[in-house]
Amino acid sequence: MIERLRRNELAVIASWVVFVIAGLAFQRMTEGDPFAPIAASQAVVGISYAVIIAGAVVSLAAVTIGGVPIALAIARAAFGQRHWRQLRLLAVPPIALALWISLTLYLVSRSDPPAGDPWRLVTFLGWVGSFVVAAIASTVAVGAAALAAEIDASLYRRAALPALITALAMAVVVLAVAAWGIALALASPTTFWSSDGILGSSTPLTWLGIVLAMTAATAVAVRCAVGARRAPTA
Repeated sequence: MIERLRRNELAVIASWVVFVIAGLAFQRMTEGDPFAPIAASQAVVGISYAVIIAGAVVSLAAVTIGGVPIALAIARAAFGQRHWRQLRLLAVPPIALALWISLTLYLVSRSDPPAGDPWRLVTFLGWVGSFVVAAIASTVAVGAAALAAEIDASLYRRAALPALITALAMAVVVLAVAAWGIALALASPTTFWSSDGILGSSTPLTWLGIVLAMTAATAVAVRCAVGARRAPTA
């Protein structure tokens, strides 16, 4: 049934959002020293990182290809039927993204506080927290708009393949993140067993937490993507 198809695809998007949050933590941990020079000098570490970036781009493209036509159809139907609530719900993601980008640009324009300054922790948690709130609000809003809209079922059927590609790209990224950590441990044990994780936390524990979070999100995405491919539309 169309309801099953729609719910599976929304679950893939929600899982992808959780995945992106974990990916944001990984990006934050690995930018700059000491990880960037190691990736440049150690082929396995560098290749793993390149695969992570490529997988992230593919997943984003697949989500966009599958989701944008549905969002546009919902918007057209809502505008034609004067369902202003659905239009307001669809406006949540771009507004939330614009606010988060504005906050990011503001923080980048300011000089970083010293490593021991408590405001460094507050700033980072506020930045990450604002992204999490924006992501959750956007996912809930889009989900509510999609569940309440009546659009051509073929749009959801066509989105099943991009949903599957998204899930598979997430799986590739998980494997690449795991390979990155193992390669780092072999190439530079001192760096791997250091405290260069998020906010000076344990590097291996931060890496392991990211891998576990990504794995859980990917497992849900794969299951729901496969369900969406098998679900009838009538």
